[in-house]
Amino acid sequence: MGQLRRVSACESVVEYIKNGIIDGRLKPGDRLPSEQRLSELLGVSRGTLREAFKKLQLMGVVAVKQGEGTFVTKVSPGAMMRSLSPMLLMDHSSILELIEARKIIEAETASLCCLRASPAEIEEIEAILKAMTECSNLDLEHFDELDIEFHMRLAKAAKNRVLLRILETLRDLLFEQIREVLKDPEGATRACKYHRQIYSALVDRDPKLAKRHMLAHLKNVEDTLVQMLLHEKPIES
Repeated sequence: MGQLRRVSACESVVEYIKNGIIDGRLKPGDRLPSEQRLSELLGVSRGTLREAFKKLQLMGVVAVKQGEGTFVTKVSPGAMMRSLSPMLLMDHSSILELIEARKIIEAETASLCCLRASPAEIEEIEAILKAMTECSNLDLEHFDELDIEFHMRLAKAAKNRVLLRILETLRDLLFEQIREVLKDPEGATRACKYHRQIYSALVDRDPKLAKRHMLAHLKNVEDTLVQMLLHEKPIES
């Protein structure tokens, strides 16, 4: 028998809910027990539960309805396959490999978005960018959600279902990577700068420029993460 991998309390909660769906104990539309009840049942803090629910929401496994509770969604096999472990990010090589993959995928996504995005989709991307700018110094927890949504909206507007599905599969890892970058005090400011440049190229319908700005953005992310790993202050670019 292989050695069991030690997991965090948050991961244990995520696996508990996923296994309940897989074995049929939890069905689409089912309401999960209250935070207090689940906390007692699983022996974890309510803060841990909230963190686990956020991960499950990103995976598309549950939906939180304010004032009503947390419900199991209609889960597709693809959603269940999206749960690539954020533990990969603890391996330095995996961090750089993810950035390498993002450069290949997202540079082309930004280019295609310039050619295919509708005016309404461009307005939606602008609204996300505006919200990022407004909250960059106030609510970093909300900022990281807007950050990843900006990238996902670009992929959706590129109208290539394969590229979109790849990014959806990587979404959990992207979210964890964005949160790491935002630990740097200037991380949000730099993200807004690069996102504005990408958006400007999108408005001008300039695919080459959009690609160049996306690559510059991801190079900055790479530099920031590498220097964090080396315990050095990220260099402003």
